[in-house]
Amino acid sequence: MMRKSMLTRLAVPGLVACALWLAGCGDKKANATLSGAQEVPPTTTDATGTVTAELDGDELKVAGSFTNLSSALFPVSGSAAHVHNAARGQNGPILFNLEITSTDDLNGVFSGSKTLNSDEKDAFENGNLYVNVHTVNFNGGEIRGQLEP
Repeated sequence: MMRKSMLTRLAVPGLVACALWLAGCGDKKANATLSGAQEVPPTTTDATGTVTAELDGDELKVAGSFTNLSSALFPVSGSAAHVHNAARGQNGPILFNLEITSTDDLNGVFSGSKTLNSDEKDAFENGNLYVNVHTVNFNGGEIRGQLEP
């Protein structure tokens, strides 16, 4: 009886530790607020937005919204909203386009996904991806949000 009790005392904490470790191996998520202050260089705008990103295995899923842009959306490389690869305070190349739904080109929602390679996954996990929305007044991006899991 004493042997079984000792095994239980050793096994239960081990199982709890394994469960906690496995829980940390699942999806990675990031939320960000989009603002002109995060653009490089910063923009002066009343526009705002939000974005949520989830890494599920190798697939990064992104969804968000924007409001009160200063001018109409401005497509760059096929879309006016993108996920870019660069650290906070730096500009980087477009990683993938986001699909936008808007009735007035000033307010709307966006979404998209991409299967990431190992370097791109590392960039996401290290907070080196961002989302921005391009407009006629700000061709390089009016609002931006850094994705930091």
